[in-house]
Order: sequence, then C-alpha cells, then structure tokens
Amino acid sequence: MSLFRNYTPRKLYVLTLKLVNSLFHESPPIQNSPSSYFNQVLVMHRIIRQDLSGILQEVKESEEAITVAQIHSSLVAFELQLFGTESAFDIDLRGCCLYTHFLERRLTTYSTHCVLS
Repeated sequence: MSLFRNYTPRKLYVLTLKLVNSLFHESPPIQNSPSSYFNQVLVMHRIIRQDLSGILQEVKESEEAITVAQIHSSLVAFELQLFGTESAFDIDLRGCCLYTHFLERRLTTYSTHCVLS
C-alpha cells in the first residue's frame, strides 16, 4: 500500500462508473471488463450526454483517436452541458480522475444553507 494515490486508466473507469451511478436510478448497460478503459469511459460519457440531450443543449466532441486529451475534452463538454461552467483541471490522467470525481461530488453533495438569527 502506498501513501500516494495512483491514477490509472482503471481508476478513471471506476470513477466514471460512480458518476454514471450517481445520475441514473437504473444503470445503463456497461461492460464490467472492457478491453479498453479509455474507450469505455467515452462510451459512458456519450450515454450521459444522450440522456441529457432531451433536457439540455448538447456540446459536440471531436471524433479523433482516443486520448487523455479527448477524455478531458469530453469532461469539459459534460460540465458545460450540465452546469454552464468550465473548471480548470490538468490535461493528464490524474486531472481526468480528479475532474470526474469533482463532477460526481458536485452532482451528489447537498449543501444546506442555515442562517441563525
């Protein structure tokens, strides 16, 4: 066990799976053991955007080889579609993991605003 966090394609896949589970009451069909974690992450991003397309304006992504930059771009498009904001995260595997976790927390964390008089 390491004191430092490891950011791997599998970790990004698991974080994205948590994000999907936070958005859907009944999860869409997702591969448990994908041949490519990056490809499956983008598939899950497309599932989320397709579900939101009837409600929110869709932001298009580019159709190039799957790279960490493309996954980051997809996360940016997802945040723009959902919240109308764009957060700054590094365009690397660690940044994509942190960005995915940030979006999942933003969707599932409830804040209460109590005012004592």
